[in-house]
Amino acid sequence: MNMVFLDLEASGASTSFDCVLEIYAKLVDDEFNTLDEFHGRSKLKEGVIPNLTAVMEVCKISPNTLRNTNTSNFQLILDAENKFKSWGKAIYFGHNAVNYDFEVIRKWLFKSLKKPYLTNTNGNKQGDVLNIIRSAKLIDDKIIKTKISEKGNPIFKLDTLIPRKDSHGAKSDTIACESLGKLVYQKNKNLWNSYLNTLSRESAENFVKSEKVFCSHEWFYGKLRSYAVSHIGFHKVYRWGLAWDLSLAPQDFFNLNDIDLKKILSKPPKPVRTIRTNKSIVLLKGEYALENEVYKKIGIETLKSRADALQKNEKFRNRILDIIEETALEKQNLKQDKPNLMPEETIYDGKFADKKDEKLMEEFHKASWEEKIKFISKFNADKYNHFAAHICYEEREDLLQSSSKSIYKMVKEDISRRIFSDKNENWTTVGDFMKQIDDARAKYENEPEKLKLLEEYNDLVMDIQKKYEAA
Repeated sequence: MNMVFLDLEASGASTSFDCVLEIYAKLVDDEFNTLDEFHGRSKLKEGVIPNLTAVMEVCKISPNTLRNTNTSNFQLILDAENKFKSWGKAIYFGHNAVNYDFEVIRKWLFKSLKKPYLTNTNGNKQGDVLNIIRSAKLIDDKIIKTKISEKGNPIFKLDTLIPRKDSHGAKSDTIACESLGKLVYQKNKNLWNSYLNTLSRESAENFVKSEKVFCSHEWFYGKLRSYAVSHIGFHKVYRWGLAWDLSLAPQDFFNLNDIDLKKILSKPPKPVRTIRTNKSIVLLKGEYALENEVYKKIGIETLKSRADALQKNEKFRNRILDIIEETALEKQNLKQDKPNLMPEETIYDGKFADKKDEKLMEEFHKASWEEKIKFISKFNADKYNHFAAHICYEEREDLLQSSSKSIYKMVKEDISRRIFSDKNENWTTVGDFMKQIDDARAKYENEPEKLKLLEEYNDLVMDIQKKYEAA
């Protein structure tokens, strides 16, 4: 199956509110031969205040590029989507992409009135090079050299794994990410192929159900750990896999009453491990867990015997599932009412677009800009009307102003409220940016070139401020 390695650079760290400024993607075959590529940039999205550190220090995107790139943020996602679809079914990879890049792309499509799950539906799968390179290092320390943290743990940041002068550029980071994947492929092909076989949720679920003992890798407190586990079932609320840690003999817990069992399940060392089958995690045959001295001492035969006892006691497994469900529901009930979410934050609010809105989205993208404006009040879900209005404002502000002054005014006021907010928001406000500028001026007071660049960023945001301060 072909693979797509990708990376993107954005105006800040928020997956919901910041905008993509650059994206690079490379299509390769299953032996890493290059087949095609896509490289796109966009100007700053209308109404977005950039995070200074992100654009100046991390992405190194100039104020001129933010202002004058010909492609809009909306057009960039359409171009990227068209290219990805032309590549057919593929496995999408990035470095820490499950937690960031794929989330950004998903929400970017969502806000653009497109089907958001492009990289993990219709035969596509998602992988994360960060996950597999960590596992490769744990299984065979010779596969890759890493720097070591003060606590003695390997460091897996991309720019330390593959040092480059142009790190944090979308193309450079994509190529570095691809080279890490290729490294695992060349040095431990069995590990690489095992990972590819469990990338989809369905294949991961089938694996944990079919393997009496399997190895799960978990990253926490700056360290990767191996667990030899056996499948219990799936979380009744969140659908995650749940597995018993075979360092503990399940037979020792069979006769506990529900109250005592609930206590055992809630305090460390927790006997039940969560297997996030939708997060492109590494799942391996049970023998791989023997790299961990705890399981090596127990021995594979004893681990299998414990797994047999667990699998034969369906009642015990169901008791665990019921207790964990009860605990999850208790926590949900203790939570305060869900805060008022902004439209950009509602992708996971539990409601998919209904058939009418899906049809309208398709028609919206086929229509002329004059016709697109007429869609703004037609969607059943207000969030889609919101997105349509902002798209029309970003792409054809002049046309929106002349054809619907009320919608034009509404969008400008919405942007104004956001960027001038004096609260601690999930996006960068004008106030946030001004503080960032002041801090940077103090930091670079003896570097004239940096100070000049700071003034250019400042002028950019001042122009945005002037446009919306009277809205």
